[in-house]
Amino acid sequence: PTTTPTTTPTPVEYKLKFGDLEVTVTEEIYDVAQKAKNGQIDVTITFWVSMMPFEEDVIRNIITNFTAEYPGIKVNLVHQDSMKDVYQAQVAIGKGPDLLTWAHDWTGGFADANMIVPLNQYLTNDILNQYVDFAVRAASYNNKIWGLPWAAETVALVCNNALVSKIPESFDELKNIMQQHYSPTTDKYGISYQVDPYFVSAWAHAFGGYYFDDATKMPGVNLTETVTGIKFFYENIYVYLYQGDLGHDSQLNLFLTGKTPCIVTGPWDIKAIKDAGIDFTVTPLPKISETVVPKPYSGVKLIWLNPNSQNKEAAVLFALWFTLNNKVIQKLAEVAGFVPVLKAVLEWEGLSELPVVYGYARAVEGSIPMPSSPEMNYVWGPVSDALTAINQGVQTVEEALNYAQAQILEKLSG
Repeated sequence: PTTTPTTTPTPVEYKLKFGDLEVTVTEEIYDVAQKAKNGQIDVTITFWVSMMPFEEDVIRNIITNFTAEYPGIKVNLVHQDSMKDVYQAQVAIGKGPDLLTWAHDWTGGFADANMIVPLNQYLTNDILNQYVDFAVRAASYNNKIWGLPWAAETVALVCNNALVSKIPESFDELKNIMQQHYSPTTDKYGISYQVDPYFVSAWAHAFGGYYFDDATKMPGVNLTETVTGIKFFYENIYVYLYQGDLGHDSQLNLFLTGKTPCIVTGPWDIKAIKDAGIDFTVTPLPKISETVVPKPYSGVKLIWLNPNSQNKEAAVLFALWFTLNNKVIQKLAEVAGFVPVLKAVLEWEGLSELPVVYGYARAVEGSIPMPSSPEMNYVWGPVSDALTAINQGVQTVEEALNYAQAQILEKLSG
């Protein structure tokens, strides 16, 4: 008798197109997409944001494109002040938005409190491969993916082209610029630099140090490498600062009024710099040597899903469309200056025509995502206090960092 050969059926691949990107999705996401396209469902999802009005306008505009493509899903964009506190209170009583977005460092606390949903069941490898690696790392906590990444921010070197003829490519070149411009008697300084743990992190990381390890949940504030990096900052940058006020507004103002040639800052200050009429260049913090490269902390903007959402698949479809659609991410870069984490847009030739976004994109590539563990809340304060003690000359770098490490360990064991 002839036997009929048995063949394993090829698994069906479900594909959706987001902008120009065709991506493999799960069956449930594919199904909700078809129903939403054909108007077989009629749902409204709420998306909480807390941004500048002009940024929210761009997103509102983008949402109209989504609804045109998927008429069965309306997206209600809501500006929410004190978002973290309000969200926590709402989730606790079974309410809250379907989606919200903020920097990834809220993830650990939200995940531990079951206030967001892991997204692995809605994702495919093809989806994750569309984002740059560090953005996927920033979206991960305890080996699960908790949010979809759509933008990143970090600090970079911003120089006033009227005061700096050649953008420094090495730290020695930057040091020369700082030395040339430092003249406190005439109210001129070498650089503007906000001295706080986030801004100074680049130098600790440059030498292999760190404040906190998400994997081991251990602080590294007084490791030799961290101490070396913080010392480097104080010996080679701090000495050229206006030390009377090391806060954001004072340091920015010095740069805006031409009293410093460069400032270390993030995309959030670019509007003020443009408004001041300064012709400027954005470039990553320059390397100290081939192997010693400053790596600042970065924040990755994620979209999270509320466990109370009644329309999880529709909400995830919107989040996928928003984060994977190259036209959306390009528009966010062009109109609002958001730094992309979607590979297709980082490889897009038009990006180099957006010099600010391009400069920050290069800075972000060499950055380290902030730890997302809630234990980081024990770290920021003691490190900040340590920097203040060093600034005031009350403690040496070693003394201050040893004390901070002891304080953090005490809180962790508490």
